[in-house]
Amino acid sequence: MAAFGVAAYLRERSRTSLRYGAFFVAWGVSWFVLATMVILPALNPQGQWDLHR
Repeated sequence: MAAFGVAAYLRERSRTSLRYGAFFVAWGVSWFVLATMVILPALNPQGQWDLHR
């Protein structure tokens, strides 16, 4: 999603596409952090998600 936001901005390069692009970048980064820091550890029986394997 973050890459889609960057692509949306680069395609048009207008103020509106900048807003949409920033929204999609924030959305993608937020979901990544939520998934890796909250959802995956909650679903793991050991209670953590090993990022350094």
